[in-house]
Amino acid sequence: MFALMAQWESSGLTRQQFCKEHGVKLGNFSYWRTRYLRSKSSKKPENFVKVTPIQATSIELIYPNGVKIVLPADSDSGTLSSLIHLV
Repeated sequence: MFALMAQWESSGLTRQQFCKEHGVKLGNFSYWRTRYLRSKSSKKPENFVKVTPIQATSIELIYPNGVKIVLPADSDSGTLSSLIHLV
């Protein structure tokens, strides 16, 4: 029935038209459609990789002239803002 559901999706027909052409009761079609959609949504994407974030220990500011400043990750925003505006 899942193959039939995929066939219906690409047919362009309404559910009623498709059921009539294939001799399927609309109630049975709806039941299998629900199961088909659930099976599609429960599949995990195959092209994703689990990434575990790491805690940054420092912030680096690198200016166009090559000057590099390394600050602790917990530096306050005022300090960062002052250093960024020095450019």
